[in-house]
Amino acid sequence: MKTDWKFNEDYHDYKQVEQFYPAFDKLHKSITDKGNFAYNSLFEGTLGIENEKEEKTAIYLLQQSKTEKTRQAKIEELLSSGFKQIEKIDKVTRFEKIIQVGTDHSRATIKEFEDCKIFSEEGGNLFILPKRCSRRGYRIYSDRLIFAK
Repeated sequence: MKTDWKFNEDYHDYKQVEQFYPAFDKLHKSITDKGNFAYNSLFEGTLGIENEKEEKTAIYLLQQSKTEKTRQAKIEELLSSGFKQIEKIDKVTRFEKIIQVGTDHSRATIKEFEDCKIFSEEGGNLFILPKRCSRRGYRIYSDRLIFAK
């Protein structure tokens, strides 16, 4: 059955495509379980949206929604397993494990660092200093969340 779904012009409103999410997620899983990348083009013609441009927009929104749901699940998992979110730090502090979670859709990555330090410089910018690295650290940009334990 075809639908005449229309984009509401808000690229951050994922609720507008929620009706398509179960079918999208099932297909996404079947693609990635085979070790393939879930390109947007693989979803074309599967949602039942009449207008091709609207369908491509819906697929984009579904991909972004999936990324957001995955990120939120990871954050909940970290918090429930004893990690604390680090927003500010007063002195150089060593942690057993640090997890960096990207919040921008184009950089929605999760990086893990073992046995390292976090410090800040004037202006409040945070840096991760890996073990055996005494001079330079990795700057933590404002579109990243940091969890440590």
